[in-house]
Amino acid sequence: MRYILLPTDFSTSAWNIARCALAMFQKPGVRFYLIYLENANRNYTAVNQQSDNREVDLRLLKRKLEKFIAAYQEVVILHPSHKFIDNIRKAVRENRIDLMVFSAAYANNTQDKAQVNNVKEIVTRIKCPVLIIPKDFKFKKLKQFVLLSDFNFKHQSHATKTIAKFIGLTEAHLNILQLSTESVPLSSSQTANKTFLLDALETASHSFHFATGTSMGEALQLFINNKPADMVILFAKHINLSENILFAPVLDKHIDYHKNIPFLIIHE
Repeated sequence: MRYILLPTDFSTSAWNIARCALAMFQKPGVRFYLIYLENANRNYTAVNQQSDNREVDLRLLKRKLEKFIAAYQEVVILHPSHKFIDNIRKAVRENRIDLMVFSAAYANNTQDKAQVNNVKEIVTRIKCPVLIIPKDFKFKKLKQFVLLSDFNFKHQSHATKTIAKFIGLTEAHLNILQLSTESVPLSSSQTANKTFLLDALETASHSFHFATGTSMGEALQLFINNKPADMVILFAKHINLSENILFAPVLDKHIDYHKNIPFLIIHE
C-alpha cells in the first residue's frame, strides 16, 4: 500500500482514524492524501477546525500529521470540487490510490445513517480497497486477521494478491472463516473455490475455520470471543456478508466486534 486516501471532516474521529493509518503504514515511500469531506452529522466536535477557511485548516492538519509520519513519507492535500462520490472517484483515479481509510459508523440512530450510506456507496461503487476503522480504535500490532468467505465465488488473483500483500506487511496469521446460520457440508463448487483460495494464499500463514450462529453477526462474534482478531477482511462482492456484518443495525448488546475491530474490504 503506497498511496492512501485519508478523508477528514476535522472531527475527533477523523483525527484518530488518520493517526491509526499512519501508525499502521510505516514503510518508506507511502504517500497519504488528505481530502476534506463534509460530515452529514453536524453535531460532531471539530477538534482540528481552527478557522472558517477550509484550506487553512487542511494545511494546519497536514502539519500536525507530518509530526507522526515515518521517514521518506509525505502528506498531500487534495482539493475536492465535485459531489461526495465524485470527489472520491476522482481522487482514486488521478492519484492511483490503493487504499481508502474511513471511520466506522453503524445505523443505530438517525445521525449515523447518512455516514453509513456514504461508506456503503463507496464500497459498492468504487473499486478500491477500503479500510473501515472504529472511531475509538487504538492501534496495536496486527497479529491475527480473519478473512470471511462463503466459498460461493472463485476469487480473482488481483484480490487474493492484495490480501497476501497486506498480510505480508504485518507477518500476521490469516484465519479463513466460513460463517453460517446452519451447519451444512460444502458443495462441490464450494470445495473447489476453497481449494483455489488455499493455493492463492499459500505464502501466508493461514488456517480454515467454521462458525455458526442465529445470524452472521452472532457467528462472527462467537468466533472472535474464542479467538483473538485484529482485523476482519471481506470481499466486496459478498453482498450478503457485507449487509449483515457491516451495514445492518447492531441490535444485540452482546455483539460488539464493530466497536473494536477494523474491516478491510477488497474488490475483485
